[in-house]
Amino acid sequence: MNSALGPHRGLSQEQRIAGLVNVMNFSRTLPRPFKTRPGPAPSWSVESCELWADLLRAMNAQGKPYSCLMPLPGESFLMIEDDGAHTIDGVGLPRQLPLHDIAVWLSNPNRRAAVSEWDSFLIAVSW
Repeated sequence: MNSALGPHRGLSQEQRIAGLVNVMNFSRTLPRPFKTRPGPAPSWSVESCELWADLLRAMNAQGKPYSCLMPLPGESFLMIEDDGAHTIDGVGLPRQLPLHDIAVWLSNPNRRAAVSEWDSFLIAVSW
């Protein structure tokens, strides 16, 4: 942090903040799936949000998810197996996903566009 602030010492507070924002702007270097989606948001129905809300309620009540096929923004699907394995569009994931956090996020219809490519993002998260 000191190396980021160093060149801006002695400047006004506004100039220091602007300089820090420029230095810390990670969105230019992030892979595409981790960036906010430009343009129109992918289709995401109320029914899809309700499916994720149902899964969230079940996890809160039972402590674990049930086996199911869950929609993802952008027309992909996440399969949750009885044994805890996860696949996205048939691609097996090396580790389990943080399903509680994902369910909280995708049960809200306003959050679907926060990630550019949900399938690629979640595959990367599983590594």
